[in-house]
Amino acid sequence: MRHAQFQGDDNHFASMDNHNFANDLIIIIRSGLFQLYLIIGTLIIGIAGLPVFFMDADRRRDYCQFWCRAMLWGLRHICGIKTKFNGLENLTPDGAVIAANHQSMWETIQIFAILKKPVMVLKEELLAIPVFGSWLRASGCIAIDRSAGPRAMRKLIEDAKASTRDGGQIIIFPEGTRSKPSSKAPLKPGIAGIYSSANVACLAIGHDSGRFWVYPGFRKNPGSITMNIAPLIPAGEPRKSFMTHLETVLLNIRPDL
Repeated sequence: MRHAQFQGDDNHFASMDNHNFANDLIIIIRSGLFQLYLIIGTLIIGIAGLPVFFMDADRRRDYCQFWCRAMLWGLRHICGIKTKFNGLENLTPDGAVIAANHQSMWETIQIFAILKKPVMVLKEELLAIPVFGSWLRASGCIAIDRSAGPRAMRKLIEDAKASTRDGGQIIIFPEGTRSKPSSKAPLKPGIAGIYSSANVACLAIGHDSGRFWVYPGFRKNPGSITMNIAPLIPAGEPRKSFMTHLETVLLNIRPDL
């Protein structure tokens, strides 16, 4: 009798292992399909949009936002990853600094897609990627040469200030690098320099994308990413109090903490 019970338990656990293996296999296959979709879709959209490449900055940015929406569509329908937004009413049409935590490539795509006039701050090496890099440049991004030290930060502040005067919304990840879900990293002081010099409001965005768009690797777990958008931090706060304010807001709106 007891032997039969243990045998039944073994069969139950074996069934669970088989079920988990099947689910993992499906996720890996879907993740691989999305990777192909991302690469092939980028090539097709990038090459098909060559005429747009020679149009004005607004048209080029609109086309880049079209690419973002196409990739998010693929993520939803291939991998089963959706987005739940909270605070969309806090988005601003004006020039601003957009500060978000960084866990994966997802937020670079999603934030760029929902803003009126997004300007991405990114590392200069990305501009060397064929097709993709050319469109990054065409989108009006601000590329940073991280080997340039203080000179790179001065250029970033100058470029951001000029862009916000024209209504640009500067997307920056003040942690400086990707972090794992539920982990915390100190904010880099460069964002305070941009905020202070540009004299614009700051919009904080928190999310848990790393739970679903797993980094490192290409695994995409199905589910719903939550993006929380906080009310604007008004322009004009002293740098030190701004950094404290921003850090508090980001910690409070991150759904993974």
